[in-house]
Amino acid sequence: MKQLSETLERFNRKERCLLVRAVLGDNEKKLLLDKAFLKEVATELNITPIDQKTAWWATDYHYDWLAGALAIHIEGEEGEIHKPRTNLSATSEPPKQRYLVEGNQEDADLVIASGSDLILIEAKAYGAWTNKQMTSKLARLELLHQELVSLNDKIKPENELRLHLLLCSPKKPEKLHPWPDWLKRRSDIPWIKLELPPEGDTILDVSRCNKEGTEMASGQFWHIGEVKASQHA
Repeated sequence: MKQLSETLERFNRKERCLLVRAVLGDNEKKLLLDKAFLKEVATELNITPIDQKTAWWATDYHYDWLAGALAIHIEGEEGEIHKPRTNLSATSEPPKQRYLVEGNQEDADLVIASGSDLILIEAKAYGAWTNKQMTSKLARLELLHQELVSLNDKIKPENELRLHLLLCSPKKPEKLHPWPDWLKRRSDIPWIKLELPPEGDTILDVSRCNKEGTEMASGQFWHIGEVKASQHA
């Protein structure tokens, strides 16, 4: 069986990811993720140490692509892969049907493939996660998990894949709803710290406002303001 990374790469067409790789010389020498970062990820998820030299990564990777990559990797390419759109009555507010493949831009900020582990990382630096946003993503991940369990039944136990989700931010989120048991690791919500620029650096933003400077989407004015690092979510 081929490495999962080979199949993931075939779906990776996000221009931003490809551009970053190109301008940093990935075509000449493979760009490697930081050893300390990989060690922290593996420790928090309680998984086998990640080999820096073989770990594959991509940014802004669509959930639709993940579904396709897992299907191709496990079921092969004999004949056309043609599947029903698996759905789930999600716990989102309000409840609505969700699908494994939705044809939208919902994605993971960073994907790492190492051995049998497929790791999805969501990052926040100057914003905060909301339960609405995470409920939407968790509904898609639940479908992806169900599909992976079904696919794993078709291969040898030693080749089974494992799906993980990890949050990365300056502060650990405290107000998110409980996560499904299959995603929990050492803590209810696997998390590692995102280091921001040194204190003293001022991060600015441009936003719409009214004449008095109060921010509003319909404002006919705009102003520049300072952005704070992500606090407890």
